[in-house]
Amino acid sequence: MRGTPKSVQGNSVHTHTNTRRLPMSTPNPKAPARWSDFDRYLKPAHLGGKSWTLTISRIVSVEMHNPRTHSDEVKPVAYFTQTAKGLILTATHQKALRDIFGDDVADCLGKSVTLTATTITVAKCQLETVALAAAPAEAKKNGNGVGAGVPPPQAKPDPATGELPLNDAARQAARVKALFGQAATAAEEKPF
Repeated sequence: MRGTPKSVQGNSVHTHTNTRRLPMSTPNPKAPARWSDFDRYLKPAHLGGKSWTLTISRIVSVEMHNPRTHSDEVKPVAYFTQTAKGLILTATHQKALRDIFGDDVADCLGKSVTLTATTITVAKCQLETVALAAAPAEAKKNGNGVGAGVPPPQAKPDPATGELPLNDAARQAARVKALFGQAATAAEEKPF
């Protein structure tokens, strides 16, 4: 009975003759191919070192456990049309969305943002996180990265140089370029 699975119960050995082994060379096409396919929420590793421009389809409140405080909290999660994975919106993400689209959550829906994996320092520890910025198309459309319902601030020339300061979208694009060495670009391929 070579190759037949066996189980041991007490002192007797039971042979399973009705068990069928599937060869590993023919995986189930519906089964996840990577361990990260089991993740419900976006993580920096999912971005693969690229900047992704995604369209926000919905923002929902999800109750989740905070291991630091040992309590349940309600967190906003953004979902995108291009992927089933959601992005848990931190306070920094929420501020970025507020700066880009205005204070009304509904103004974000159907709009594009660029996500990039980055490393930040918190309490002398390096942490990987997902940075959220205005998509190039949204920055051009709104002029300063602020929602259409919010008027752009009036720029005043710098008294020392006489030059106009950068608007929010240009400042954000310069910050992304400084952080990542390249401008954020829209990707046409299917993400994660």
